[in-house]
Amino acid sequence: MGDIVSLVERAAETIDKEDAEKLAARVRKGQFDMDDLLSQLRQLRKMGGLSGPDGHAAGRHAGQGGDVEGQDRREAAQAPGGGHPRR
Repeated sequence: MGDIVSLVERAAETIDKEDAEKLAARVRKGQFDMDDLLSQLRQLRKMGGLSGPDGHAAGRHAGQGGDVEGQDRREAAQAPGGGHPRR
């Protein structure tokens, strides 16, 4: 139960309410796209991901966490428009 509470606390600290409302409106209008998904994944990463108290993500074993910065570079290289987030 404490894991859920800490996840909610991390979310409250990092999520901008105005941005969340804009995203919710895009979802309701059916305008959610891959850029929005990428933005959400980055937001999740800022929160520390979905890792448990031992620092491992659910379903992953030690050594499979990966290189977060390297993953960001790969995502940016593959994103349309050179990987620059839209504002």
